[in-house]
Amino acid sequence: MSRGARVLALDGSREPIDLRLIGTLGANVKYVHLPKSIEARFEYAHAELKTPYIMLLGDDDMALPSGVASCISTLESDQELVACSGRCLMFEWYRDKILGRPGYLEMENYRLIGDSPTDRLVHHLGRYTSSTVYGVVRTDVWKDAISSYLLSSLPRNLGFELFLEGNIALLGKSLVIPELVWMRSSENPTHQLVEGESNQDFNSWWRIDHRRQLIETGVSQMCAQLIQDHARQEEWFSTWMKSLTLFANRPSARQKTRISLLKTVKNLLPKSVRSSLEPFLGFGYRRHLGWRSIQSAAAVLARSGVKINVDELDDILERISNHWETKYVDEKSI
Repeated sequence: MSRGARVLALDGSREPIDLRLIGTLGANVKYVHLPKSIEARFEYAHAELKTPYIMLLGDDDMALPSGVASCISTLESDQELVACSGRCLMFEWYRDKILGRPGYLEMENYRLIGDSPTDRLVHHLGRYTSSTVYGVVRTDVWKDAISSYLLSSLPRNLGFELFLEGNIALLGKSLVIPELVWMRSSENPTHQLVEGESNQDFNSWWRIDHRRQLIETGVSQMCAQLIQDHARQEEWFSTWMKSLTLFANRPSARQKTRISLLKTVKNLLPKSVRSSLEPFLGFGYRRHLGWRSIQSAAAVLARSGVKINVDELDDILERISNHWETKYVDEKSI
């Protein structure tokens, strides 16, 4: 990220990273040990950000610099756009190899460019994909979207992603370019389960009346922060409710619930049983979900017309391999 980018690393871990590692970070990297909630770290970022654009990345995700630059160029060439993302490649370290699969296939040719904010919201949540949150967003738009969420009473255990996506859709147009930008790790879950109820996701939680009322109250507060006109507040609120119903009932949500159940059943098995079954079921289970060698996964994207900077991808893969090989050696030495 040497093209003028500033990296703000907000570490929410209990313990900070080794001070010796901090000294190896580039001059454009600011590391802050902030062992607080993700919401508290968003508040810190809100006050800290001064750049014209922001891109949010998880601690184990990667971005191709050339892809980020293409997103910025797209935004600079069209002032009506408030966010721009690229295509995603999922990766996982498994048996000393990097596996991959094209992520978020629904992002292909994905555009939210209608003139109506409410139409964009309905379209987006009804066909939901993470097309803005982990892309490049104009900072002023991102600040409005996140602050309205933070100032609401929305249940935090539902996660921020869905509401930030919806707010950005209301605040402006966006699109996904046919270029690899985002490398997302599958090490951590890609959807938020409700705390204390590991067998339920948003969709089942939404169907419980008194819990849905908590969401309604929070969304009403969020809309009041987003726009001052009272009539439009009401319109945006009712559209949010309609859109959340569509989100909970979309076909892909039911499929994710089944996959989540399969993972839950697998995790309920005793560790000794899982370990004995892993050689027979592990890769087969992953292939069922679309995993293959990372090179094969990248080739699938390339054949569909996605531009890939091969040199940058190879550099990222080398870093991933080095990380996991070092971690494996360190764990064996403990």
